[in-house]
Amino acid sequence: VGITRGDGGERTLRVASDGRFRFVALLPGPWRVELRSEEVFGPPKGYSSTQAPRVQPFDLAENCTVYEGETTFVDVSDAEPESLAFEGRLTIDERPGVGWTARLGPAGRLDFEGQDWTALDSDGHFTLRAPGPGEYRLTLRQQGGELQEQFLFEDLLVRGGDAPWERELHTGKLLLAGLEGWSGEGAPPAVHLWRGPGQLFSLALSVGDGAHAIDVPAGPAELRAPNESLDIESWKVLRAIEVRRGETLRVELTPAELEGR
Repeated sequence: VGITRGDGGERTLRVASDGRFRFVALLPGPWRVELRSEEVFGPPKGYSSTQAPRVQPFDLAENCTVYEGETTFVDVSDAEPESLAFEGRLTIDERPGVGWTARLGPAGRLDFEGQDWTALDSDGHFTLRAPGPGEYRLTLRQQGGELQEQFLFEDLLVRGGDAPWERELHTGKLLLAGLEGWSGEGAPPAVHLWRGPGQLFSLALSVGDGAHAIDVPAGPAELRAPNESLDIESWKVLRAIEVRRGETLRVELTPAELEGR
């Protein structure tokens, strides 16, 4: 693996048996990391700069940025040279997010039905691939069988070399009373909407007859009534609630609250 700033100071390393490599003592700024077919030995190559109307500027095509005092992560691959790896880890109540799946999609789009979901491993880790730098929506899904479904989503910028995405949630339980059951057809009568740090959101809903408590992130949240729009801000706010960590909150919505949803 080679690394360069475009100034002639190229360096290479052979990767370890697990595919990892580490360059140290790098100057802060843009760098390009790439696979190399040969090692670089000896002093840096000479470098000169020329400015003239017909001289095109050097295109470094950097794929990572080094910041002073920080570690930058970057992935290189000969299988998908144009794509970028995006790594993350989810923990729920201090346990790995086993049973969750993850994927990257277009930013700003509420879409829970697509394909290409990647299961989190036994440590709660996942690795996804983005076709290139840009803004994406990371969505994580937990299917609770006949009891509940829960989604986490966050819009983020993928540049290559990003530090792994890590989130830890603490949960309580929510029991919604007085609602008709929801079998998965049409819009559910009510969902639990939680806003976390940054652009992180959670949607949780009860499946079946609704006469059971579901796991939801602890903290202030809203009960909203979804409509045909994919814009969650257009969904009617039924009630503001707060679920305490490790406790169960029972909420009975009134006919007046549900009217005109």
